[in-house]
Amino acid sequence: MDKKEKYINYIVEDMIKNTEIDYEQGKIKYPSTLPFPSYFFPSFTSFSTILFYSPLPSFSKYIIERYGIHDNDVDNTWEIYKGKIKELIDNG
Repeated sequence: MDKKEKYINYIVEDMIKNTEIDYEQGKIKYPSTLPFPSYFFPSFTSFSTILFYSPLPSFSKYIIERYGIHDNDVDNTWEIYKGKIKELIDNG
């Protein structure tokens, strides 16, 4: 694993540890620092929501500014995040 992959994994793990999963209600609460518009991602959203959306421009801006990654790494970071959330849900 190269440095870039390690850093992207660090970013994803940081976001995951700040993501709440309510297994009983089948809902996810994203990290409060992620700037998703409330009309798009309410405080809690259903499990299926995360699996169907591409990263929003606000997500892209947030991780570029917070973690200093390049634009071309945003989609990869989002896909890894979604995959790990899906694993947590499937194993929860």
